[in-house]
Amino acid sequence: MREIEYLSDSTFFSDIRCMYSTNKSIYFSDYRRCQIIEIETNKLNVQKTYGSCGVGPGELNGVDKFYIKNDTIYAGNDGKRSIDVFYGGNFIRSIKLPEQIRNGSFSHRFFVTNNRIYLTASRNNKPVISYNYSNSQIKSFGKSFTFSNHQQNLVRNNRHILIHDKTLISVSDNLPIIELFAPDGSSLHKLDYSYLPIIKSRLEYTHRKQEQNAPNSYFLLVEDAYINHNKLYLLIYTGLKSTSCNTILEFNIYNNTVSPEKLIDLGEGWYDSFCVNNETLWVSNAKANKLIELKL
Repeated sequence: MREIEYLSDSTFFSDIRCMYSTNKSIYFSDYRRCQIIEIETNKLNVQKTYGSCGVGPGELNGVDKFYIKNDTIYAGNDGKRSIDVFYGGNFIRSIKLPEQIRNGSFSHRFFVTNNRIYLTASRNNKPVISYNYSNSQIKSFGKSFTFSNHQQNLVRNNRHILIHDKTLISVSDNLPIIELFAPDGSSLHKLDYSYLPIIKSRLEYTHRKQEQNAPNSYFLLVEDAYINHNKLYLLIYTGLKSTSCNTILEFNIYNNTVSPEKLIDLGEGWYDSFCVNNETLWVSNAKANKLIELKL
């Protein structure tokens, strides 16, 4: 097991929002530094940094989730409501979200393929959004969940949006629901995993507490999600505390279905993001403010 408490240039990180791994590097976004940082996995040295604080070209005004494809980084720029694109350490372009999907969430996983950005927008009737930035075409699909009041309907319909081969996987952040969609938006599979004991006890607790909460707030179940090969991993809240986020639930992906396989206990700490590459798991422990490498 290896740990990173500060970077090889002796600077510290403080607010990690997203992690991503390749065979040679791990990447993470630091919201306060307004940067995505690349670290090579051998000696854990900083290879490159992407972005800096600001509102100009190549600058990031708060970077949350990001996606990497073919060495190209697509960074969710909170302040500018855009996807900023980097390649080889250089800024390439900024993709502005159109007004009708400006409420798209950068605090949930998204992906980019074939000039399309797939992300979630909780306030839309169909909360999964596909935006073609080459011709400005917008498509939406998926069905919103219905809750006890209108405010809950608006805030509790966000999902993490991921891709496995050509299948889109949608993971609710507060309900034990995973949905699979074909590229055209048609439904392939839906799993309700509330029957798992660890999920059942968590839901019983949050249901009781939700009645005492403000109508525009809610309890998270899934903090982060990641796909590696034929596995879907969810970083979940467990127990009777809002900060008990130290368990990963692993699912097997097969023939356009998902099924739970095992639990991974991360130990003491409050974890807020992670990534997986083959048999290596990197997690961000927000409580201890460090990155930890574990073997699956």
